[in-house]
Amino acid sequence: MQCFAHHASAAVGLCKSCGKGVCSGCVNDTGVGLACRDELCGERVLVLDRIVANNARVMRTANAQTRSSALFLILMGLVLSALGAWGYVSNNWGLLPFLVMGALFLVFGFIRLIAERYPSGN
Repeated sequence: MQCFAHHASAAVGLCKSCGKGVCSGCVNDTGVGLACRDELCGERVLVLDRIVANNARVMRTANAQTRSSALFLILMGLVLSALGAWGYVSNNWGLLPFLVMGALFLVFGFIRLIAERYPSGN
């Protein structure tokens, strides 16, 4: 591959912003990737690196929230199921819907844990 600006020179890399080949005379090493001598490309490379770093931080936070919401659903499912079971044992049929709600909370909590552990890969 040849340099975009100097066709006789071999390219040492690609600009991370525009994808053009750059030779050793044209390259601008930003510290996070190569860029053209164009200042706009250098700024775009730095912005792209910040975006990737922020997305990685957001994904770590999202994974922690998924886990905590699943545990909250399971805890609420246990509490509601216990309340419904207590109503069933004490013949207080007004509390029986809590048993159903507790079971649903448990099911969705375990689905949430499984979905986090085995992502679909999309």
